[in-house]
Amino acid sequence: MKSDLLGDLFVKLITLSFGLILLLPSTYKFYSYVIFRSHAVAVYGYVEKAMGNGVLGGRPFIAYQDTQGKVYSFRSRAKTNWLFTPKRGDKVKVLFLQNDPQKAIVDSVFYYILFPLVFCVMGAVLLFYVFQNSWRQLKAH
Repeated sequence: MKSDLLGDLFVKLITLSFGLILLLPSTYKFYSYVIFRSHAVAVYGYVEKAMGNGVLGGRPFIAYQDTQGKVYSFRSRAKTNWLFTPKRGDKVKVLFLQNDPQKAIVDSVFYYILFPLVFCVMGAVLLFYVFQNSWRQLKAH
């Protein structure tokens, strides 16, 4: 009986940990994107150098001009995938901070919105499972 309780507690703690590991970083990534986007200026840049292959993707080098006409280049943090694999010269939407134009990202719905939301939902489901299961056990006793 005592070993069953310890085993159940261990499973709940592991599930809770995985839920938090999925939920917290993905929520932070989504939140930081929303904050960045609210302060950013949107322009179109172009792919200077495509990286990786079509299946595994890569992080291309992007060049863009700020509002003053100065050209900047950066390597995208948003990894390309089989849905979106830009080639050299392709136009991409770039978001950058007006007061710090070197801080720029490629506006990728998949990388900054869909991907984090999937992990948020998975983490929330695990947390819901742990708390629902714990609540049922408390009510049963």
